[in-house]
Amino acid sequence: MTKRREFSISFKKQVALAALRGDKTIQELAAHHRLHPNQISQWKRQAVEGLDGVFAGKSERAARDIEGEIKELHAKIGELTVLNDFFGTRVQEISHAKRKQMIDRDHKSLSVSKQCAAVGISRGCIYYRPKSPGQQSLMLMKQMDELFMSYPFYGSRQMVAHLKREGVHVGRRRVRRLMQLMGLQAIYQKPRTSLRPILCIKSTLISCVT
Repeated sequence: MTKRREFSISFKKQVALAALRGDKTIQELAAHHRLHPNQISQWKRQAVEGLDGVFAGKSERAARDIEGEIKELHAKIGELTVLNDFFGTRVQEISHAKRKQMIDRDHKSLSVSKQCAAVGISRGCIYYRPKSPGQQSLMLMKQMDELFMSYPFYGSRQMVAHLKREGVHVGRRRVRRLMQLMGLQAIYQKPRTSLRPILCIKSTLISCVT
């Protein structure tokens, strides 16, 4: 089996220009370059068709570029529309944590931004990594935990006041944030705690009388 010949671009251009000049016939060029006449005719036709692009004005090329960009934009809009129609309001019924798990960073066709927009979450929450408390915060949390064991009725205000008496100057916002992080909540008697038992006793008496 004979190996198929491959021709460079410069060789094709040379033969096509010779065919366009007309100094030799296509049969003569084919015999000289050991080519098939149909091959030379094809290169000549391609050269003639390519002249339109060479002499095209800047406005025409710009119009073609704009048309291509518009088509690409329409394709992207259609893709986003399909995504929004697919997810719709159903995705809002899913918890925020599960929606974060739906994001695939290694997806081949959809970027993280498009996935976040589709499921209705911020892109920042995907890249955010919470920092662990520093050594100073850990020491403060340990001290607050010991105080809470002795005074479980302390809220953030009383905790700040007690810490200041011990020489630890800290703001209430930080104490409240650390208490939330530790899961500490003041234990105290809530208002109207006796309302429900009284209603239960009244309903029991009424049922006994009837």
